[in-house]
Amino acid sequence: VGVHEALRTGFSLEGGEPRQFVLAPALAQENIQVECVDLREYGEMRRISRGSGDAREASASGDPRLVALLARDRRRPFLLDRPPLVRVTLARDSQDSRESRDYLILTIHHLVSDGWSLD
Repeated sequence: VGVHEALRTGFSLEGGEPRQFVLAPALAQENIQVECVDLREYGEMRRISRGSGDAREASASGDPRLVALLARDRRRPFLLDRPPLVRVTLARDSQDSRESRDYLILTIHHLVSDGWSLD
């Protein structure tokens, strides 16, 4: 985030006109938080909605709990005037590190990045 201005960019309205601004690297880094989630909390969620990206993700991961977590993340809005417009989630499957399967979920608003840039 400190190196890439786009990831420190926010948007506001001034006099009814949209404005772009860029936070200082240190301030943006203070605002990045990593949410840690225990996938066992999603153990009862088994329904997968068809016709959305969820079905593809379920077949790729094989874990409907992860699909439920991704769906929850997708519904969370970004506050455009509070950069960075990035969310980081670490999803853990077990307390036992020998049997743990972890997922790092990086969610970036399309105003500051696009899918092509992430490939």
